Amino acid sequence: MRAREIVALLLAEGAPFFKLVEIYQKGRLDVVLVEIELGVAQRPVVDIRPVEQIAIVFSAEQDLQPEFVPARDDFPKEPLHVMVGDQDFPHTLCIWFAPFDEIRGNLTPIGLLEALKRWLECAAAGTLHDPDQPLEPLLRNAAGTLILPGLPPVGEAPVVVPTRHTQRPFGRFVLRLEDPARPRNAQDAAFCIFSRVVGPIPQRATRLAPRNLAELAEVLDGVSEPLTKQIATWATEFGMDTNRRSCQLIILLNVQKWTSDACDDTRNEYWAFYCDKSIEALAETLGLVARDPTSGRLGKMLGVNPSPEQLVSVRIDPLTVQFEVGSEELAGFSGEEGADKTKILAIGVGALGSTVFLASTRAGFGEWTLVDSDIFLPHNTARHILGDASIAERKAHGVGRFAHWLMPRTSPAKAIDCDVSSPGEASEELDRALGEASVILDISASVTAARVIAEHPSPARRISAFLNPAGTDLVMLGEDQERSADLWDLEADYYAQISCEDVFGGHLEAVPGATRYGNGCRDVSVHMSGDDVAVLGSIASRQLRRRIHSTGSFAALWRYDRETGSVRSFELSTSNSLRLDFEPWTVRFSRRLLKQLTALRTASLPAETGGALFGIVDRTHKRVCIAAALPAPSDSELRPNCFVRGSNRLSEDAQSLSDRSLGQLRYVGEWHSHPDHAPAKPSSTDNKMFDELTRFFASSGEPVFMAILSNNELFLRMSLNGELNEGIVGVD
Repeated sequence: MRAREIVALLLAEGAPFFKLVEIYQKGRLDVVLVEIELGVAQRPVVDIRPVEQIAIVFSAEQDLQPEFVPARDDFPKEPLHVMVGDQDFPHTLCIWFAPFDEIRGNLTPIGLLEALKRWLECAAAGTLHDPDQPLEPLLRNAAGTLILPGLPPVGEAPVVVPTRHTQRPFGRFVLRLEDPARPRNAQDAAFCIFSRVVGPIPQRATRLAPRNLAELAEVLDGVSEPLTKQIATWATEFGMDTNRRSCQLIILLNVQKWTSDACDDTRNEYWAFYCDKSIEALAETLGLVARDPTSGRLGKMLGVNPSPEQLVSVRIDPLTVQFEVGSEELAGFSGEEGADKTKILAIGVGALGSTVFLASTRAGFGEWTLVDSDIFLPHNTARHILGDASIAERKAHGVGRFAHWLMPRTSPAKAIDCDVSSPGEASEELDRALGEASVILDISASVTAARVIAEHPSPARRISAFLNPAGTDLVMLGEDQERSADLWDLEADYYAQISCEDVFGGHLEAVPGATRYGNGCRDVSVHMSGDDVAVLGSIASRQLRRRIHSTGSFAALWRYDRETGSVRSFELSTSNSLRLDFEPWTVRFSRRLLKQLTALRTASLPAETGGALFGIVDRTHKRVCIAAALPAPSDSELRPNCFVRGSNRLSEDAQSLSDRSLGQLRYVGEWHSHPDHAPAKPSSTDNKMFDELTRFFASSGEPVFMAILSNNELFLRMSLNGELNEGIVGVD
């Protein structure tokens, strides 16, 4: 079909620069010989002439990839994309980089001819090879692939290795060999690898891969000590070894290639050749050993060199070689510049944590220590990387082992089986790991755990990542390198923003559906699909790699729409805090909030203004983080020397703040401003108001605050169970 289309195009003179020379059939092949006028320089880099004749060879029965055969015998073969043929088929040009299956549907007759013309003109100009393109492969038409755990030592005795599996998908032979030091699931068959370095040799045209020892010796003739002589030496010895004579032979060649004779830079190309004979049978076939007809024992044959006929009789299957990948290779395949060895201690390897860890490890990112006390239960299978085989196993150990099973050439993750809030016997091990980490990553979905690691004395930077209850939003909070804005500050600012800004409506709403997996009142699992975790966990892994080496703090949120599949990203503002030590409590006042209050004060001048304050109160760590405020209600009185807060919609707005922050933001007191001429000190009226407030909170165990903002100072007073503390800080 394609041959007829080409001929019709040429007869209609629809292809400029092309002329039909001859049409003929050769067996089941249709051959169209064309003449091409080329735009080449007078002195081309490669001997491509202004007029060339090329035979285009098509299958007469199937739509297979056409072959392009130069008509002249002295057509250059190096350094072009030329496949050297044999006695049954001539040399052919390699026109396309993509597999023919991918271009078949769009390949028109004129497109085929133009691709041929472009190839010839680029070859003449010496631009056929892209700068980053590897050298021409030494051989082609491999029978399959050999996968090795690592490169065996060169020049030493052949290495015996077990194999895990062999298979022949689509007729190709795939062989996976195990590391002898740590075999897993190996079958009984063992192989003996004979490894040698060949070369260096200059780049040359690609040849058909040899299929017997005689052809292999011919390919390597003149580039090293005769390979057959080397094989004969050790095959004789191994053929006599009763422990190894049943092994099968694999010849592994490390071919060192020059880009040109004038260049000292060499590149490595690995090829393997598999012989389905045992070493004993191979030695006998080559006449290197003989069996005593009486005793049946093998004996060496002295002074014997295998004949060409014997070499031809030893069939070999050529195999391309691949090696197991480690962190560097995984990083390269993932588009990263190289493996990242940042020491990461991850708190929590649940659904999100395990997904982030596995995705990061696949990208060659991080040296990990995993901390988790949970046990993998059946219901976890819905969205965790582990499955049924890991049920009843500790998550930290199971996740680490699973990743190392998937990628054995990577450094295995360490596992610490404990709860960071109460590590128990693992306390010393956990402290040491926290101290050695460069980054502490909280993926526990536990507010308690995040605050525990925020208080730990480790100098490591903290990053926290978690999903909202519905599993549709991802949040990442990251400290700056100096930890001037730590997780306490970031958490407080995050709650304030998602509670006050309409765009984040519904972010922390409770999930309507849940499933009980046990009899306990807390044995409830929210409805969250593995799809959600996979999408947002992948984003978290990528963002972790992108942001971990930044110097500043960050807070970001991603919202995933399950219906459309779209994801919206939001960058939240971050700030460090003003801090006052009210022993044993520490009070933090968000600088982001201070900036908002300053703007409200300025807008209200010369009148005073004010409102209610909200923040996080943590009794365990004796921390208060004041992060949000409501503006003056509409029924408030704002006068130059007085502010009286009203109450219109105050209860509703306060409840909304609490609901939208899952109860983390609570009422903590009042604030008001002073005019420019007045300092940030309470007046008698202010003191009276605060006395009323403290009486209301008396014996409640709840701290309550009064904040006064002037043009350059912030005054803060705290009352807790009748005890007063106060301080004043400068405002920039």
